[in-house]
Amino acid sequence: MFIGLAGVAVLVSDEGLSGSWGGVSLVFVACVSWSFGSALSRRVEMPDGPMTTTIEMGSAAVAFMLLSLASRETIDAPSLRSGLAVGYLVVFGSIVAFSAFTYLIGNVSGPLAMSYAYVNPAIAVLLGVVFSDESVSTNMAVALPVILVGVAIVTNASRPPDATAQSDPSTVTS
Repeated sequence: MFIGLAGVAVLVSDEGLSGSWGGVSLVFVACVSWSFGSALSRRVEMPDGPMTTTIEMGSAAVAFMLLSLASRETIDAPSLRSGLAVGYLVVFGSIVAFSAFTYLIGNVSGPLAMSYAYVNPAIAVLLGVVFSDESVSTNMAVALPVILVGVAIVTNASRPPDATAQSDPSTVTS
């Protein structure tokens, strides 16, 4: 998992990205918090079906509303493009993604389910290149393969041993 995290660090350290190091630090804190919550949710009894996703999204909405009020953030009416983008994120980035993640966290190993956190930045970069004519920087070209290697290692390490190799006496190793 540290290889994938290193790839994400290389990706966000790119000069073309306009975020501050404080913002980047908050992204890493969010990733660690999400990982902790995901690991904890495997040990806590959770409701079945869409209720888990509803609780997660509702809790996040309340927390962000409180943060918005505390920071006295002003909210203006969004443009049509922004509204459509939020609608897309609500459907695919929240409802579909959280439902899929909730299913994965209950049905596959923890590290494999959490590997999405490393894949998402790579997908975001590729979507930016394809749909927004963004360019690929040196950092991006280095980071994406590192992220994918980290995910491949986690995926392979999370697979159970092959049952046929265990039952075949000719494959016994000492």
